[in-house]
Amino acid sequence: MPRIVGSYLKAYIPLFIGFLVIFGGLWAWVSWGPHTPTARERWTQIENKYLPPREAAGQKVADSSLDFKAMIDGYRDYRDQTKAWMQAVAEVSDWSDPSVSVATNAETNAAVQAMISAGNAQVAVLDKVVAAKTPADVLAIGQDVTTTQQTFATEWAIAKSDIFPPVAGSSPSPGASQPTLALPSGTPAPTASPVVTSSQAATASPTAAATPTASASPKAS
Repeated sequence: MPRIVGSYLKAYIPLFIGFLVIFGGLWAWVSWGPHTPTARERWTQIENKYLPPREAAGQKVADSSLDFKAMIDGYRDYRDQTKAWMQAVAEVSDWSDPSVSVATNAETNAAVQAMISAGNAQVAVLDKVVAAKTPADVLAIGQDVTTTQQTFATEWAIAKSDIFPPVAGSSPSPGASQPTLALPSGTPAPTASPVVTSSQAATASPTAAATPTASASPKAS
């Protein structure tokens, strides 16, 4: 009997070891092997790459309100990170989640495209800021700076909530809580008053009133 058991062991132990090796290799492949990242994984990878330097640039802008050159450098970094971020998001052709409906995925992709458009619009305004020569030049388009950032923050929050559907009781997407970009100290330069030409002044001058003529006195009879 021991000989029979020993022969079985000799015959099946190599098979058992081979099974363990194959199972271990398959498990390692599933756990750590290369695979197509999900929409959530791709979104997170992109944000982790561009958000920290973008936020640091925004803080540099806020800390440089009295140093115009440093502020412009901060704006430039902020623009560059925003532009690169939008390019990275745009390179992903489909943000669909196979676990949800086709209609829901269509809404998600539309929301991401709206975010990209809003981000590119902000970049276009920041191009003007970076090209500014004086604080007054930046203040002149300050409302555009604020508006485009607020619009982008809103579209970003919508897109992110589609990629990561909120759980009941959870906090809103951080996209909507981004601080407004700081502007230089001061007030926008006043617009120049219209110049009145000499011909316009002459036209505007009142004409002299006509002198009434005296009536003839009656003759004595």
